[in-house]
Amino acid sequence: MATPAEDLLVFLQAEALGTIETDLFRDHLPDTPDACTVVFSTSGGPSELRFGSENLKWERPHCAVWRREARYEKDLCRTNAFIAYKAIGKVSAETVNGTFYHFSHMLQAPFWLKDDDNERPIFVFNVELEKEVS
Repeated sequence: MATPAEDLLVFLQAEALGTIETDLFRDHLPDTPDACTVVFSTSGGPSELRFGSENLKWERPHCAVWRREARYEKDLCRTNAFIAYKAIGKVSAETVNGTFYHFSHMLQAPFWLKDDDNERPIFVFNVELEKEVS
């Protein structure tokens, strides 16, 4: 069973926004390459039960998406974070990597988080996904 973070990486790769384990990563920000996107699994919203049943109907995991670029490339970093933001925002009533997603709900627009120790800018945004229980 894939995690929602893994599913988003598969989605981003299908949207031609990178290659998994080359410039798309899950749950860790590597030292290289400078330009990369990372999807972190984070806490989510409550799951819901099926009406009149003890079985879960769907769940609402959250992910944090980080975009980093080369030193002093803050404008490019912002642009590329918004490209990923808009791509993930299109997830609606579709199967991604074997899991059916009802929708993605962007919790905020990309914002500058910090420059790392090598002065590379990092922009982030968070997303809530509603999906079938897997």
